[in-house]
Amino acid sequence: GVLRAQLQQQGFDVVELEVTKLGFSGARIERLHFFDTRYLVKLQGMEARYQPARLLAGMADTIEVQQLDVTQLAADVSTDTRLPGPGVLAGLLGLAWHEFLPAHTLQIHRFALYDENQALTLSARGDIRRTEQRLRGELILVDRAQRTHRLSLRTDSSTGIGLELHTADALQDPPLSVNVQRLQEREGMQGQLHVDLGVLGELLSIPGELSGELKGQMDYSELQDSSAHALSVHAGVSNFRYAGLEVEQSSFALTAGVEENAAGYQLELADASAVTVHSLSYENMQLDSLVLTMPDALQLSKRGGLAFGPRSQAALKLAGLKLDGVAVSALEAREIGFTASHDPAAGVECAVTMQLAGGEVLQQEARISYAPVNLEGTCALDDAARWDIAIETSSLSYEDTEVRVVLDDCRATAGNRTAGETVDEDPLELGGEGQCGASSVGSDFNALYRLH
Repeated sequence: GVLRAQLQQQGFDVVELEVTKLGFSGARIERLHFFDTRYLVKLQGMEARYQPARLLAGMADTIEVQQLDVTQLAADVSTDTRLPGPGVLAGLLGLAWHEFLPAHTLQIHRFALYDENQALTLSARGDIRRTEQRLRGELILVDRAQRTHRLSLRTDSSTGIGLELHTADALQDPPLSVNVQRLQEREGMQGQLHVDLGVLGELLSIPGELSGELKGQMDYSELQDSSAHALSVHAGVSNFRYAGLEVEQSSFALTAGVEENAAGYQLELADASAVTVHSLSYENMQLDSLVLTMPDALQLSKRGGLAFGPRSQAALKLAGLKLDGVAVSALEAREIGFTASHDPAAGVECAVTMQLAGGEVLQQEARISYAPVNLEGTCALDDAARWDIAIETSSLSYEDTEVRVVLDDCRATAGNRTAGETVDEDPLELGGEGQCGASSVGSDFNALYRLH
């Protein structure tokens, strides 16, 4: 009755509870099934051994579980999130986590995790031990290909939390390493991350060949005499390969002040905040470099949306773009504005505005030159991807070995939907129309097109 009441207080419904032994030195629960809106938990063969005097203090000697199955149910549609402050997170790191384990040793012989389609995603076995003021744990994980991985966990109220994943090759560096520590000089936390994406893909049963290395570090702390928080994140991925996409090197840098407001969170970003990519290729596309300079300010909503205006200093530079025989030596976008909203029922909707600097496109012996281009676009992501864009430029010219055409005041639309109706389910199947004044030939130019 006590266990059932405690689970119900935590928001769980208890379906089945069968206690087969209850004595002065031990207890056994043969079956315990309970669930909430997110998970169904089935526990079989849990046995606790204890001494009466220690049990009165809430401590058992050992807890042993034969089988623990967790099944993910339909996700909660509520997506409102709140970013905890640095003080809260630092306080969590400083907790005496060993006091949450009501036994010196917890041993699980078989743990299985199933997705919402009842497919097995992970199985494991392991134990967690309480020693003095620390917790030490080890799990043996088995992926869908029956490869084994050893996951070790440590918690310490003074040094933080550490997590490492080891493979069968003892000489190899841990393919997953996570360390989080409480800052000493100010209220906050810092962390480091190292991931071998190939091993992680095997463990999570990600389809296709995934490889690469991810390294990152972060710092999140309170600012003196301010309600804002300081956030710094730096990460890099090298030799990334997945589903035909190859990236030699990419990096992410963000330094910002974060302050909560009625709509969510306002971020004031430093000038060095940017995303960079070097040497990207995908099927018949190649790109030498990409640099996305982040806006100096952006707004995040608690439902996952974001927005920044066209005067926010966000900019995009591409160099060395080649696609199907088309070459663009340089492309620069500025005055970028972007909004994205997320609704669990309607999916994601976005809108973007930008101005492309004037430039040229080469295709074999043909050259297309253009004046600055204004671009507006929208997208929707729910059951399918739908998008459309509208562009305009004051001048557009085409030149090859035989002809030269100069077009003025050009406007065009493109996308895979027209008047709200999807043109094709394939997001790369697009249609549209364009119109220009053709000064070099003395007449207007109109075109309808459908491309793939």
